[in-house]
Amino acid sequence: MELEIETWVEKRKGQPHCCMNFRAQSSRPGWLVVALRPYNPEGVSFIHEVALAYDRKNWLINGTRCVSFHKRVPRHTVSYYHSGDVFFSLLQRPERRKIECEVGLATAAALFPLQANIEHKVGLEVFLSKDKATASPFPSKTLHDTWPAAMQGVCQLSLPDQQFEFLFKSAVRTLILHSPEEVYPGPYTYKRFWFRDAAFILEAMLSVNMIKRVYRALCQFPAKQTFSGYFLSQEGEWDSNGQVLWIIDRFFKCTKTEFPLRWKKMIMKGAKWILRKRLPDDLEGYQAGLLPAGFSAEHLGPNNFYYWDDFWGVAGLKAAVSLMKSFGDEKNARYYWQKVKEF
Repeated sequence: MELEIETWVEKRKGQPHCCMNFRAQSSRPGWLVVALRPYNPEGVSFIHEVALAYDRKNWLINGTRCVSFHKRVPRHTVSYYHSGDVFFSLLQRPERRKIECEVGLATAAALFPLQANIEHKVGLEVFLSKDKATASPFPSKTLHDTWPAAMQGVCQLSLPDQQFEFLFKSAVRTLILHSPEEVYPGPYTYKRFWFRDAAFILEAMLSVNMIKRVYRALCQFPAKQTFSGYFLSQEGEWDSNGQVLWIIDRFFKCTKTEFPLRWKKMIMKGAKWILRKRLPDDLEGYQAGLLPAGFSAEHLGPNNFYYWDDFWGVAGLKAAVSLMKSFGDEKNARYYWQKVKEF
């Protein structure tokens, strides 16, 4: 048996689509099965409902996303959490066109018959919604229409060693895949935003001159700041405020872009949150003056006091000093510098 799967993205009628072609051949009769599952290389993407349309050429997933086949699906079956994976019911009769699963682990299979020694082809496509445009001082028709457009102005590397050059180019393209609008740590389906991931990714992007993308990502930050000044992506992320202030300062130092005056209040609130979050200096014990126990190293054990959080807190306050100076606000710059020394 042979199976070849080809996957790519192309624009159709001006809109991006993920396209897949399946080519299968077998020395004896069998089935080519295109399976839909909530599992992926980075975790789980829940499927609560899946249905094969009456034209037998479309999967409707969770009532919103659509997978379109290029030909009718001859045979179809589904399963849900309590029945196990769809693999166990591939050839059941009668077939089922639709399933709902409150757990979010619904699975489905589209079956195409194979004749012996005859190549069979199946194609499908998935519409990819376009990202929203973000107001930016860097006017651009789009930041990610095509690879040439996305790579325009990005740092290039030319080396005698072709393997090292390939690794660099691959890393740069990975940064682009990590930043469709917000910045995520996973290029597949892990779309959970963390400031502690974004700070490092944005620093790398800044280093290779992805200025427009970095600014667009930074423009998402104000909406994530709570009334108290906390930059919240996940509860208990005590390093986030320091990282936000640090990467903002890095951006404006590297680009010399005119600073949005409206961000001054956001920066001051972020710095004051760090000061208020610190434990009292006169507290008994080694944790005096530190940020509270958190999960900076959750894979190494339970919540604890991690200096990682505190180093980022200091870095954030230093950034606040620099940013206040850029505003011409020497009074607050001196205030935050005194707090840096105390911390």
